[in-house]
Amino acid sequence: FGPGRDRAGALWVTLNLGHTGGAFGEMGSSAPWRGWSCRVAPDGTMTPWSVGLRSPNGLGFNLDDDLFVTDNQGGYVGSSCLFHAARGAFHGHPAGLIWDASFPGDPAETPVATFDRRRAPAAVVLPHRDMGQSPSPPLCATTGGKFGPFAGQMFVGDQTLSFLMRIALEKVDGAWQGACFPFRRGFQSGINRLAFAPDGALVLGETDRGWGSTGGEPFGLQRLVPTGKTPMEALTIAAAPGGFDVTFTLPVDPASVADPAAFSIQRYRYFYHLTYGSPRVDVTPVRATAARLSEDRKRLTLDLPDLVAGRIYEFHLGGIRSADGAEILHPAAYYTLNRLPR
Repeated sequence: FGPGRDRAGALWVTLNLGHTGGAFGEMGSSAPWRGWSCRVAPDGTMTPWSVGLRSPNGLGFNLDDDLFVTDNQGGYVGSSCLFHAARGAFHGHPAGLIWDASFPGDPAETPVATFDRRRAPAAVVLPHRDMGQSPSPPLCATTGGKFGPFAGQMFVGDQTLSFLMRIALEKVDGAWQGACFPFRRGFQSGINRLAFAPDGALVLGETDRGWGSTGGEPFGLQRLVPTGKTPMEALTIAAAPGGFDVTFTLPVDPASVADPAAFSIQRYRYFYHLTYGSPRVDVTPVRATAARLSEDRKRLTLDLPDLVAGRIYEFHLGGIRSADGAEILHPAAYYTLNRLPR
């Protein structure tokens, strides 16, 4: 998949596994570098970069030229996700490790617990069906504000759900993590590629790949044009000591956040195992013990007891209104908490 070009002129690709079966389940690595991300320098030199990918349909860069890769649910991938592809990172699927000379022993005979200790968690997990099911490459908003108040955030489509989502990342204690939000539904076919036009519109290349998509059409090309009106949305969610800071696009009506019990929050995780996909496990309701608005009424601090790393925190914020009474357009949000802030 790819290629993508970085600022230095290098090309980047990701290589999916094949349907070979065997010790690694439904997917194996029958040729060198299957299951890897790779860098191709301007002089043609190819460098294997990171390993552990399953079916990484796309790659993209953030504003600092860091590489991010989406992967699809399956064996060792409990739910589709977005990885930061750091050099030498292991993303979780062990099949590609057979091409890693530094890996001790035979990956086919290595316990899952060994892989679990080695793997770098996804920067953002896309909860299955609610968000990503077959995610497209990530595309960073570099339109200078022409696509609304989302500069620097990433947009990811979904081939199965004909759906567009938004991702706001942050780095905590050296690790990437962050929140994903619904953005727009109702496209005519599955979204597989994204590009911004010079006027700030988002162009979407679409296909159902013969597998079907909720849009109903076999393929399509559509353009998503900003109206110029800022919607009431949760712009970012950031981990804070003892809770989360939720920043909104518009000032919040204090009366709508007066009762912490009004927020619906739960946490859960997915199994890391050979089996295809995973149910949500360790589902636990979480109640905010306090809620405080900033002076400009755009940032809501939620105090949550007993934060647990390695969990997805699911927020439902439907009771929140803007100062002029507008309802929040997309009340659901999903934050992947890899590291606790200090």
